[in-house]
Amino acid sequence: MYLFKRSSIYDFLLVLYVILQFFGLYGGTFQPIRIYAIILFPFIIFNKHILIVGSKIRLVIVFASFTAFYSFLCLFWSKNFEDGFNSSLFLLLNLLTFFEFLFLGYLAKDSYYSIWKGWFFFILLTLPIAYIELIFDKHLSVSFVESQTAIGATGVFKRFASVTFGNYNLYNFILAIGFPVLSSIYFNEKYKRGFLLKYTLVFVLFSTFLIVISNGSRGALLSLLLSLIIFFLYYLKKNIKKTITLLKIIVITMVVISGSVYYIVNSDFFFYILFRLQSKGYEDNTRSDLFVAGFEMLRDSYFFGVGGGNFMDNLNSTSYKGNPLPPHNVFAEIFSQYGIVVFLLFLSILFIIYNKFYNRTIEVKYILVVSLVTMIVNFMIQSSYLLTSYMWIYFGSLYCFSQFNVKNIGENV
Repeated sequence: MYLFKRSSIYDFLLVLYVILQFFGLYGGTFQPIRIYAIILFPFIIFNKHILIVGSKIRLVIVFASFTAFYSFLCLFWSKNFEDGFNSSLFLLLNLLTFFEFLFLGYLAKDSYYSIWKGWFFFILLTLPIAYIELIFDKHLSVSFVESQTAIGATGVFKRFASVTFGNYNLYNFILAIGFPVLSSIYFNEKYKRGFLLKYTLVFVLFSTFLIVISNGSRGALLSLLLSLIIFFLYYLKKNIKKTITLLKIIVITMVVISGSVYYIVNSDFFFYILFRLQSKGYEDNTRSDLFVAGFEMLRDSYFFGVGGGNFMDNLNSTSYKGNPLPPHNVFAEIFSQYGIVVFLLFLSILFIIYNKFYNRTIEVKYILVVSLVTMIVNFMIQSSYLLTSYMWIYFGSLYCFSQFNVKNIGENV
């Protein structure tokens, strides 16, 4: 099976990097993906290709090094030193993850397919737990929300799936960013899909919609709908006959699965998303107020930032009047806490990812277009992003897709 074709050690390590996200919050400070990053560091730093790869990702090294240094420097003016220090430490490990991921992606024989396999197995592993949560309302010990939680004053219990990630919004974010990566495989005939893989992939893609709807995430649902529209636009442009065949498969599968799930779970299953859409629509004034508060922090700190982990500690000095909350926006999270220089460096990384994307293969163009269109929505789903590895693995994936060829230089260095 092509899914398990022989590849290099770099491909294997790349796949493992993505899959290790599955363990989520388990391990606390010593999460498996953090331990993996620390173990890999000597292997990478003393690798014979370190200078070659380093020259290819110079700006990433500058960004990671300066951001890590600056996050610790901010401790001198942070209101909450303990949270600031912990944030700086976790950010350092995430930046290390980002660098290592790009290193492996550059040297991999087939970085696109290796990353795709990692995302496929990662999300597939979460689905059994998710369906158990949805059907039986039983959750893992790391879940932030308990079973039998009612929705407002409706008396209806909320059904949700957070798997190992604690917060179901974080799982929504993962599903939203994983959908375009997984569906991109349909644009490349090189990767032959057997019968089992083909229908398993359809099941995984459909499950992302089902879980996001049950979790009641308006942002993630909007992101998935935009992704699906762009997918069909690209697929229709490529081959109209195959689009019709694909549509038949998806429609039949959706009818069978949705009918089964609806029968098992009952009519309250989609209540939460309908409740939120009816009560709030797609507007969210709280997130807008938090963004403005973040800008005020940037201004009041003379563009130096208030320091990592200090966003909520500085809310009372802004015009924000609600309950103390994290920024709920990755851009506000960066410029409010780490200042204008780190923010501009981050934007430069995004520029590299999306610069000249039209010269890439169709599956890469599709992923990059979807990620760009849905970026604002995706990075308002979760409360915070910088201190989780998922954002960095995602941007690492986009960077590899954009900058490294499918058949990479790893075969020739």
